[in-house]
Amino acid sequence: MRITVPLSLIGLSLIAGGLTWRLKHSSPPHKPLNVILISVDTLRRSELHPYNPDAATLPALRKLSHESMVFENAYTTAPWTLPAHGSMFTGTYPDRHGAVNPAKKISGQIPTLAELLRANGYATAAFTGGVYVSKVFGLNRGFFSFNGRKTPGDKSEAGKVWPAVAFRNEKSRDKRGMLTRGEEFIETWADPKRPFFLFLHTYVVHDYFRQHPWALKHLPDPPKGVTSDLLSCLVGKQSCSDQDWDWLHRLYRAELLRMDQGLRIILQALERKGLADSTLIVLVSDHGEGFRPKEGRIHHGGRLNEDLIRIPMMIAGPGIDPGRSQMPVSLVDVTPTILELAGVSAKARFDGVSLVPELHGQKEYKPRPLYAMEYFHQWEGGRRVNVYHHTDTPLMEAVMYEEGWYIQQGEKKQFYWMDDDPLQTVNLAPTARAAGEYAQLLNLRQGVTPTSEPATMSKAIVGELKSLGYIQ
Repeated sequence: MRITVPLSLIGLSLIAGGLTWRLKHSSPPHKPLNVILISVDTLRRSELHPYNPDAATLPALRKLSHESMVFENAYTTAPWTLPAHGSMFTGTYPDRHGAVNPAKKISGQIPTLAELLRANGYATAAFTGGVYVSKVFGLNRGFFSFNGRKTPGDKSEAGKVWPAVAFRNEKSRDKRGMLTRGEEFIETWADPKRPFFLFLHTYVVHDYFRQHPWALKHLPDPPKGVTSDLLSCLVGKQSCSDQDWDWLHRLYRAELLRMDQGLRIILQALERKGLADSTLIVLVSDHGEGFRPKEGRIHHGGRLNEDLIRIPMMIAGPGIDPGRSQMPVSLVDVTPTILELAGVSAKARFDGVSLVPELHGQKEYKPRPLYAMEYFHQWEGGRRVNVYHHTDTPLMEAVMYEEGWYIQQGEKKQFYWMDDDPLQTVNLAPTARAAGEYAQLLNLRQGVTPTSEPATMSKAIVGELKSLGYIQ
């Protein structure tokens, strides 16, 4: 049975040309709730056993999944790091928060999750892989400590809470990994009456093409004939052979082991400190990764297909019923969910909703369209290129509603029924009547323009973005 899309969707209101939900608040928990938000950059859900029975089992992830509500239909809002993290931290889509290309940062008019928690007594700290997840793009707002450094101009007493973490391993941070540095924070936490918010972001999976020694240790020698420039393969500067793609995929899977080791360290630290029963853990990815070269679906950015937009999302903590949820959810739901679980009231407007009813076993939800957008990357002739002039309107948009998935890029349209075609192999846009109804759902967000602010990048940041293939 096919779905007719109701354009007067229950629970939606048009505000400033966009879709906005207001957060419903629960009563504060009896015991201060610590919050750890873990973002594993470029993590493919299909490579994880909780989502794919044929995938390799990762022990720490398996343990966390058994204690979590595992969302089987979670979506990001963008196919690359910056706009996706902007949504994660603001509860808004890229067309509202504004961090849509490397020249833009999150709008100062929109409060971040860290700011809202900090204003309600939380000690806030973040350890990230940098580059797009850095202060350059406004992601440090609201953190007392960001990558081991106290926020400039902060005269509060919060910096005294974790002095050992602030600078102890600053010189060796590039060698240790962000999840390991999170362990230091947990081990040195010394204020049981004050809750903390800890954000951990890692590129360990994202950088698989760099052939790190720890990945090579788990792999045999690369096959003969593999190119020496794997990044050029990924962004389409040169063609990749079948051997290249096989080697890239194996490198990617090897990095998952490293990620799982870091996750194990975090979980063990919480147990040792007696914080496991009072800590909320949210594990997500910002986007996936493509390994289907024959269909032109490679790497990330510039596409809004399922391999990039469907992401893992797991939430575990006090009062949360472990299990599996079929509820369609989005990165814009992360901020309102954490705030409600933490008992924090917020007057901010969100595009997302709180998932607390679902987490507490009240499995009743109203269908709603979810969106993904791309403003900066597109693929031309098999190569990923940058487009800087599209800052007010996206290059392409996608809407996911019930079992339908619609993508529009100018005159190019794609439409898929996910129940019948989960890998999106047959484009039904030319013949499916419902495609036009889904196109109308995109129109609901017309008139929303980013209120972004310019980002000032250092030469080091620009150099790193070039080395990652993000900008030419």
